[in-house]
Amino acid sequence: MAEADGNLAPPVRPQALARELSGDLPCIGCSYNLRGLSVRSLCPECGLAVRATLLSVVDPHATELQPIHHPRIVYSGLVLWIISSIGAVSCTWAIRLMEYVAVSANAGHPPTGTLSICAVTLWICAGLGVLTFCRPHDALPRWATPGVFLAAAGYFTIAAVNYYMLIVRDNSQQTLYVTSQAPEISRTLLRIIEDIGTFAIILGMSTLWGIFQSRSVLMRSGRLDRQSAPSMYAAAGIVAAGDLLWLAASPPSGASIDGSMLRLISQSLVAVGSMLLSVGLMAILLDVVRLKKVILAMPLSLDQVTRPEPVSPPTAGIAGLGGSGGAGGGT
Repeated sequence: MAEADGNLAPPVRPQALARELSGDLPCIGCSYNLRGLSVRSLCPECGLAVRATLLSVVDPHATELQPIHHPRIVYSGLVLWIISSIGAVSCTWAIRLMEYVAVSANAGHPPTGTLSICAVTLWICAGLGVLTFCRPHDALPRWATPGVFLAAAGYFTIAAVNYYMLIVRDNSQQTLYVTSQAPEISRTLLRIIEDIGTFAIILGMSTLWGIFQSRSVLMRSGRLDRQSAPSMYAAAGIVAAGDLLWLAASPPSGASIDGSMLRLISQSLVAVGSMLLSVGLMAILLDVVRLKKVILAMPLSLDQVTRPEPVSPPTAGIAGLGGSGGAGGGT
């Protein structure tokens, strides 16, 4: 490691490192006591590298990380954001499932009012959750905070669109997924607005989420996967492709679409993309759980743990200094 003046930093004292490894060190994978093993060894129980466990306790990069302002509020906002997002998506999936069941049973319009209200409320909660961590610390890139506001605007846009689609419109008309006649094009336009909101969320959150992830030493050491923005963009793009395809080539309103290949392709794209987005949200939820410790409490740095113990000066030296002081005072 190089210092600011270009010189090599002194290596860590072997005695200090050995002192840390000679004590009890439970493996982060299986809690096996790694005492006595080499840093280059693997856990005999689960095969996890000993250095990965060591990094989870001693983080060489911890001094490079900025302290988070109000960490409990920030983490609570993260939890509210991801739980609300998953809850809103789950409500939407449940509504679609109820529609398919009702059509298969030749029943009337299913009672989706409660789920629709829950979905809209959860989208709003997700946007509010995002706003709680708009600036977790002072060393963020200048575009990170505006990006968070863009993501919040995306959530509120989706909430407004879902209010009109799920509560106002879909209570009286069948959706494209179950109807036998081509619906009005206005609903497809609303879907495209929702797609734009999804892209705004991914774009706005990508920088800040990457900063949160970088706080985990396990992610920096390659032990955990990182949910990348490109994969979320790809999933959202698949959904948007289905909506744009239907917008570009849909038949006139009221025309029969039973057995329509266009409808099948469009629905398949929307379903596959939505499923991938749902899986991505679940992966982010796992990351939020993993990041709890490093957000609520900063990890120890290597210097903090291996700092040499202070050595008391010799008694003679102290006496000598005292004598010199007395002589100086006498002169």
